[in-house]
Amino acid sequence: MREEYPQGRPSHREDLVDDLMSLGATRSQVLACKPTAETIATVNESLELMAEATTADGDVRVLAMLRLWGEVVVSVEYGVFWSAMKPLFEASDKASSFYFEHYSHDGCEQLATASTRTHSGRLGVCLRDLLSSGSAVDAFEDVETRIVDSRLRFYDQFVET
Repeated sequence: MREEYPQGRPSHREDLVDDLMSLGATRSQVLACKPTAETIATVNESLELMAEATTADGDVRVLAMLRLWGEVVVSVEYGVFWSAMKPLFEASDKASSFYFEHYSHDGCEQLATASTRTHSGRLGVCLRDLLSSGSAVDAFEDVETRIVDSRLRFYDQFVET
């Protein structure tokens, strides 16, 4: 929690607003933005996945949710975003305090070589240690598949048909 909401420096939410404003959004636009029905559905799906994670194979499922949904998928998504944003930040001579940081550190370590240097790595180490049985691997794969399917449904709203 201290890494997500640090004392004495801006929170991740404040960094996000700062990045969005650096990209041309106004504070009013950011604050007035409402989630789409698809976004709300994705949030609800994610909450359901986390609630289900506390049942059988709970430790593996909870850690898989935290590591994959909250770190790795974010890093992959922000990597795509960053390829489009980087020239805008370079042109403005302003560093990204949100998108680049999440892209560069959230998913940087492979599960097999995860270390305790970052909170993402610490989640990875704990998860890796739990993946010693077939049922744990099955639970991990189930969570992984459901996270990816949910995120793909989220992004479908932006595809023109």
